[in-house]
This record gives sequence, structure tokens and C-alpha cells, in this order.
Amino acid sequence: MNEPLFPRRDPAEIAAELFRSCAWEEAGDPGGAAYKAAYYLFSESMKQIGPDHARLAFTHFATPPSARRMNAFKNKQLIERYKRMPEPNVMQLAEQIAEENKNLPGDERSGPRGSIHAASIEKHLRRLIGRQKARR
Repeated sequence: MNEPLFPRRDPAEIAAELFRSCAWEEAGDPGGAAYKAAYYLFSESMKQIGPDHARLAFTHFATPPSARRMNAFKNKQLIERYKRMPEPNVMQLAEQIAEENKNLPGDERSGPRGSIHAASIEKHLRRLIGRQKARR
């Protein structure tokens, strides 16, 4: 490694640039862009530190999220979905989610324990919205 160390760039900036470049190559598909960016980074890591160390470095990020973390992620998605509504309406969103949940397997459902009942989903949404307003 005989490359000069300066000028230095922020690693987060370089990662964002890599992702943007991959997104352009993948025609804006975020999943494809993330996969391609990870591939390029892993390939370069293998060249620099060897396959065993590269695998070890990536193992930390490959562990599946806990149930608590998945629920937090799903709740965040519900809040974002509510915010994106042209005219936010909790009951309307709860009914949509209940209908969608009926066609999904249990682990992919949204709301409280993947409920298919609009009333319990509405109650859950109101709690989430209340918590978010309290944080502001």
C-alpha cells in the first residue's frame, strides 16, 4: 500500500458516493444499489485484508434483527405511511392495513402482533402518533 494518505475524505461521504453511483447503474432501484455497493466494498475488502478478515468484518452486519428491532422498524414504517397520506386519517389507514394483513403471512404483517382488526390497529396507530408528538 504505497498510496499517499492525503488528501483524506470522509468515509461516510465515500460510502454515500458509492451508493449513488450504484443507484444510477441500477436505474434507481435501492435494493439493487445496496447489493451492488456491498459487493464492491466486500470485493475491495477481500483484496486489502483477505477473504477471512473480510467475511469477519461483514458478519457483524449480516446478523438478523431481533424481534424488538423488527417491531420498531415496522412501527416507523406505519408512521411514515401515515405522514405520506394526502389527508392523514388514522381510521382509513387502519382499515387499509387490516385488509393488507389478511393476505400476508404473520411475520410480514404490520400493526400490533399482525392484527387483522382495524380497531386494534387504529389504537396502535394512535399510540404511535401520540408518542411521536410527545417527543417533539
